[in-house]
Amino acid sequence: MTVRYYGDISTSDLVICANNYEAHFGRLKELEPGDTLSLMDMNGAAYDYEVKLREVIEPTAIEAVTSGEDDLVLLTCTVGGSARVVVRCSLKE
Repeated sequence: MTVRYYGDISTSDLVICANNYEAHFGRLKELEPGDTLSLMDMNGAAYDYEVKLREVIEPTAIEAVTSGEDDLVLLTCTVGGSARVVVRCSLKE
């Protein structure tokens, strides 16, 4: 399952979370700073992002992903669920 957890693409504070399965966010751990990714909204508008940081945080550190400081945050759990993998991205101009 992939869901919008917080924010919106139009306000540049979107947080998307998904299961740590290969078909969902299982490959987040492979993203590196400088990598690019694209999202498309429901109206067909495309948004390009650059990965700023990939980190592992405590599972209770919700404020770390909902602060609105990042244009896009991708969130999943680690294998076993003891922590969270967070990928922080900036909208490319």
